[in-house]
Amino acid sequence: HNQMNAALPKTIRRTQTQGRRQVAQHTQMVGAPSEMAPLPERPPEMRGMSLSDLLAFRDDNLAWLDTEEFNSYAKKTQRKTMYDVVPELIMQATADRKCSFSELGPARAVQYFVSHWWGEEFLKFIAALERFAKTVSEKDPVFWICSFANNQHHVNLSLIHI
Repeated sequence: HNQMNAALPKTIRRTQTQGRRQVAQHTQMVGAPSEMAPLPERPPEMRGMSLSDLLAFRDDNLAWLDTEEFNSYAKKTQRKTMYDVVPELIMQATADRKCSFSELGPARAVQYFVSHWWGEEFLKFIAALERFAKTVSEKDPVFWICSFANNQHHVNLSLIHI
């Protein structure tokens, strides 16, 4: 692992260095990854992502998210989808902690549950959340989104209580 900067960014930032993409940690902590203690698991109802957090995530990764390529899941050329975002951004950001992406930031009580198809373009998904946010009273609504709320290193289907 490379030494981390003294203050780590709050959102993932994609950079290209000598043809390889690198992802910086999304965390509120300071220090090298080897110094980071495991996080206690947060209850699912506190794993929300605010719209402002999602917009920052989008903006920090916009150039990559807007890149078109053939998507084998959707069977067409399109911009990045959740099938791309999870392994390339979310799992890399959470690799050292082995936690959900939402657990890297502050606990946020979920206000809205989001169900969607992972094969839609991520930018369209965020645009839909922005449109929805204009119809509710909260200034910065908080969403439960599976890819951000679930630990992608160990998806726990026991979170579903039927």
